Amino acid sequence: MKYRILSSALALLLLLSLVTGCRTTDDLQSETTTDILYDVITTDDLKEENTTDTEPTGETTYPVDPNGLLVKIDDYILYRPTSSTAAINTACNTLNDAVSRATEKKFSTKVDKVKDPSEIDPEAFEVLIGTTNRPESTEAMALLNGLGYVIRRYGNKIVINANSATLLQEAVAVFTEEFVLPTAGYGYFILPEELSVIRDGVKGEALVGSNRESNFKICYSQDLDAVEGPKPEGSSMNNRVDYVVKCANEFHTLITNYFKMECKIGVDSVRPGGTPDSSKPEILVGFTNRPETLTFLSELSPTQYGFGLVGKKIVIAGWSAETTEMALDLFISNLERYLVIDETGDKNLILLDGEIVTGSCAKWNENIPAYSGGTLSAVMEGLGSCYEIYITQTSITEYLAYRDTLAASGYTLHQENTIGNNRFATYYNDLTMIHAYYIGNTSSVRIVTENMSECVLPKNEDPYTRLQGAIMTFTMVDLDNEAGNFGNCFVITLEDGSFIVHDGGGDSGDDDITLYNVLKKLNKRKDGKIVIAGWFLSHEHWDHFKNFYDVVMAHLDEITLENIYYNQPAQTIRYNSGNPNEYISGGSMARLAKSTGANLVKLHTGQTVQIRHLTVEVLYTQEDLCPKQIYHFNNGSMVTRFTHGGQTVTILGDIEDVASEIMVEMYDEAALRTDMMTVAHHGSGGTTALYSLFKPTVVLWPTNQAHADNQLKSTTTGYYPDINKALVKQKNVKLVIVADKGHKTITLPMTVSESNVQVWKDR
Repeated sequence: MKYRILSSALALLLLLSLVTGCRTTDDLQSETTTDILYDVITTDDLKEENTTDTEPTGETTYPVDPNGLLVKIDDYILYRPTSSTAAINTACNTLNDAVSRATEKKFSTKVDKVKDPSEIDPEAFEVLIGTTNRPESTEAMALLNGLGYVIRRYGNKIVINANSATLLQEAVAVFTEEFVLPTAGYGYFILPEELSVIRDGVKGEALVGSNRESNFKICYSQDLDAVEGPKPEGSSMNNRVDYVVKCANEFHTLITNYFKMECKIGVDSVRPGGTPDSSKPEILVGFTNRPETLTFLSELSPTQYGFGLVGKKIVIAGWSAETTEMALDLFISNLERYLVIDETGDKNLILLDGEIVTGSCAKWNENIPAYSGGTLSAVMEGLGSCYEIYITQTSITEYLAYRDTLAASGYTLHQENTIGNNRFATYYNDLTMIHAYYIGNTSSVRIVTENMSECVLPKNEDPYTRLQGAIMTFTMVDLDNEAGNFGNCFVITLEDGSFIVHDGGGDSGDDDITLYNVLKKLNKRKDGKIVIAGWFLSHEHWDHFKNFYDVVMAHLDEITLENIYYNQPAQTIRYNSGNPNEYISGGSMARLAKSTGANLVKLHTGQTVQIRHLTVEVLYTQEDLCPKQIYHFNNGSMVTRFTHGGQTVTILGDIEDVASEIMVEMYDEAALRTDMMTVAHHGSGGTTALYSLFKPTVVLWPTNQAHADNQLKSTTTGYYPDINKALVKQKNVKLVIVADKGHKTITLPMTVSESNVQVWKDR
C-alpha cells in the first residue's frame, strides 16, 4: 500500500527548502547536518562504527506486543553503497542523527562492499540507503514510475531509496517524521508490518541523456560579445569575450569533463519573428531572452544569485556579471549534492521542477530600503562593497517617494542636486551610503550604495584662508610628447595657495620632474609646502595615473595630498574593455593613499564636492553605462565641471562615442553649456552631438600641436577629424589652446583672448 505524506513531513521539507535557499555556500558548509540536510559530507566523514550507547539504568526494555515490526537499534546496521555520493552520505547522517535524538541509540554504519550476492544474509537486520549491492535496493527502485522515492520493508531489511538527491532527502524526512518519531522509545522504534511508501511521477530534469550527451544546451545572451577582437563599429576596443561568456565557457568545460558528456554551448538566438521554445531543455547563464530567466530573477533581490529548474530550463544567474559568476560557482559546489550515480558508475545530475538554491553577495549590503515602482532592469558591481541598482520605467513621483522612504528609515540627507531634468540625492546612516538619482529624459533611476566603512562622503564645506592677492588659475601642463608621453595634466591653483591636480600624464621621459617643477613654480604658500587639496583621476589609464603617482611618491616629505577623487569600474566590468590599466586592483592607489594619508573619495554622478572656495560637480561616471558593456576603457572616464567667477570649465577626460551618447541622452543644452571645455581623449573622442550641447567658447586641447593639426586638417577624413572640425567651426568657439610649446596658464575668470594665455617653461 502507499502512504500519503502527512503535513508534518511537508512542513519539515518546506523548512528544509527555505533554509537551503536563503544561505550562501559558505553558510551551508559551516552548518551541521542537524541544521541543514544538504551539507556536503565526504565518504571519510562517515566512518564505519559499532556504536554502543550506555543505558541510563538496567537493560533496554522493549514492548512485548509492538503491533508492528520492532526495530531494535542495536540489531541493525545502516548500509550505504560503495559509490556513495554526498547526498547519500548526508541522508545517512541525517537519519542516524534523528534516530539518536529519538531513541538515544545510533545505527552502526557500514559501506556495502559485498559483491557476491551469496555472501549476503537475507535475514540480516539492515537499513539500506541508496542503491546498495543488496537486491532489495534495486527491487524497490523498480517500483518507481519516473522520478520519485521509495520507503519499503523487505523482511528485516528497510530500504530508503530515490533517483534524485533531493527526493532522497525528502524520503529520509518522511521516514523520520512518519515512522520513527511517533513510535520511538529507548533503543527502538516500531514500523508497520506492511511498510511501502512510494512517491513517483515527480517532474524534474536529468542533465545527462542517452549516449552520454547532455539533454541541455548552455545558452547566454546573444547581446554579449562572444568573439575575441574589437567590434568594427564606433570606438570599441574589446579584445576578449564578455565576462559572463568567459564564465559560461569555463563552466561548459568543467561540467563536460566532470560528467564525461557532450554538451552544446551558444547564444539564445531565435528565428526572426519567432519565440523561444519553452519545451527545449537549456541551461540559461545570466540574462537571456528566455522568459524563464526573468521568472527566476524576479524572485531574487538585487544582491542574490542562484540556480533552479524553471520548466525545462536550468537557470543559473544573478542580476550582475559578478553575481552570475557566483551563481555558477554555487551550482558547481552543489554538484555532489544533486549527483546520481547509476549501476555502471556513470554520473548524472537531477533537478526537480521548482527547485531553487540561492546565495547573496556577502560584500554587498542587502538591507537597504527597496524601491517601489519601476522595473528592476540590471545590477552592476562597483569597487569593493559598492554596487548599483538600475531601475527603468519609473517616474519622478516614485523617485521622490523613495527619498521619503530613505528619510523615514533613518537615513540622513547629505546633499542633493539638480542638473537639467535630473535629480540627485545622497543619504547615509551608520552602516550605509545610498546615492539615488532620477534621469528625466529616460524615466530611470540609479541607486548606488556602499558600506560606510569603505565610504568617504564628499565635503559640502571646506573652510580655508584666502591668501592676500591670490588669484585662481588653470594650467595645462606641456608633457614630453617627444618621449612618447601624453595624457591630461591640469593644475588648478586655488585661492589659499593649494592645488587641484587633474590626472597627470604618463611616466615617459622626465615629466615627473616637469610636474614637480610646475607645482613648485605655481606655489604661492609662504611655507613652500605643496598642498594638493584634491587629485581627480578621470580614469585608470597609464597616461592619466602614473606620472602623478611617481611625483607624489618621490616627494612625500614636500607634498601633502588630502583627497583622491575617482570612480573606476570593477574588474568584471572592464574585463573586455580593450586596454584597461589596473593600478587600483594592483594596489598602487592604496599605496598612494596610505603613504600620504589621503582620503579615497568615490564620486558618483550628480554629486558635488567642495574644495576650498570651489564646487566641483560630477556630470558622468562609468556607473551611467549600466547595462551597456564597456568596450572601450576610456568610456569609464569621470566627467567633472566647476564654476568660478561666472565661468564654467568642463573636463571630459577620455570619453568616447558611447559615453558621449549617454550624456546626450541624460542632458540638454541648458544643463551642459560651458565656457571652457577640454576636448575628449586628446582630440580623439566625443561626438558632434555632445559638443553641440556644450557650445564652448574656449577649447582646451590636451595634446601636442602636430597631433592637433592632424586632427583638424581639412583634407583629413575620418570619424574623429570630422567631429573636431565641426567643433572648432562652431560660431561660439573663440579660442583653442593646445598643450604644447610651453605650459599654458589662464586666470579665471578669463577674458577670452589669446593674449590672456600665459605661456611659460618650468626650466
